[in-house]
Amino acid sequence: MISRLDDTDNQATSFQLYLACGKKDIAIAEAQDVILSNPLLHKISKLGIEMQPDLGFVLYRRLIRTYPKNTDTQGYETEITLLKEIKSALKSKKKHQSFDFLISELIFDLKRKRKFIALLQGQFGL
Repeated sequence: MISRLDDTDNQATSFQLYLACGKKDIAIAEAQDVILSNPLLHKISKLGIEMQPDLGFVLYRRLIRTYPKNTDTQGYETEITLLKEIKSALKSKKKHQSFDFLISELIFDLKRKRKFIALLQGQFGL
């Protein structure tokens, strides 16, 4: 369950310290359980997909799911960029299947956002 600390600035500082001190594995593992800003979550997701692909995928998925709530073109384009980023980092066939499932989920959950669906289809040949 994701918890929210009252002082999110201190929380972000803790994660920045983990990263600065080379404790990337701790940052990746603990990011699963807290709400972080999108830029910080993105930074940790990138590390996660390289170091701990399963956890990194979960973090990217969580990050990706925040952007379609914005109904503007920039939010959609950011999400497409993140999807391209994660797809290019995936190594195993299993992870590619997970990615395909994520795309299917997005299409199903966001079917009313026609512009976003068109972008998805254009980028990923659906």
